[in-house]
Amino acid sequence: MKLTCYGVVTALCSLPVMGAVTFNFGAGYLYTSSGVGNLVPVGGLVIIAASTDNLSFGAPNDMTFLSESDDREIARGSVNPAGEFALDKVVTYADYPGLSIGDPLRIYWYPELTTSDLKPTLGTSYGVFYSDVKQYGSDIAWFVPTDSGDTVALSLITKNYDSNADNFDSAGVANLTVVPEPGEYMALIGLASMGFVGLRRYFSRKG
Repeated sequence: MKLTCYGVVTALCSLPVMGAVTFNFGAGYLYTSSGVGNLVPVGGLVIIAASTDNLSFGAPNDMTFLSESDDREIARGSVNPAGEFALDKVVTYADYPGLSIGDPLRIYWYPELTTSDLKPTLGTSYGVFYSDVKQYGSDIAWFVPTDSGDTVALSLITKNYDSNADNFDSAGVANLTVVPEPGEYMALIGLASMGFVGLRRYFSRKG
């Protein structure tokens, strides 16, 4: 939500409204890349993120958990017990530049990492989830709610955890893999191209 300003204070237009909300984040069950039944071990990393400028999120790479400049990490915690996550977090909007009501949210889990990790490593498995509609176990859909100071539950629940859940168990599987940062791809392509040119010149001289 933005404030609209006029007259001598036009330079202050579009300031985010300062508010706060208490989230009861939760998830169950979360699985490793090995599939349903293989619970994320105790200590596995969970991150809650918001996109403050658009509806898309940059995929994690080996340089950062959040690869788009407008993405914000708003909460971080650990799986405990195995396969389950719970975290109460007061989110003050002013603490996260650009964060506004209606911004989309995502939950990411990294079975092989912990809260002490500053970035993912190449090849690390992870999962991600969101819902555009309110689901069983949640008070809201996966969007930043009004800054009323209320407490809201926001969860990923699968049917193995609760048979009333909206999500099949596959929703909790870490079925994605961290890939190189795009600049590294370009460097690798450049090296491959140089090698190809070198080989052509070598065989041309041999011929």
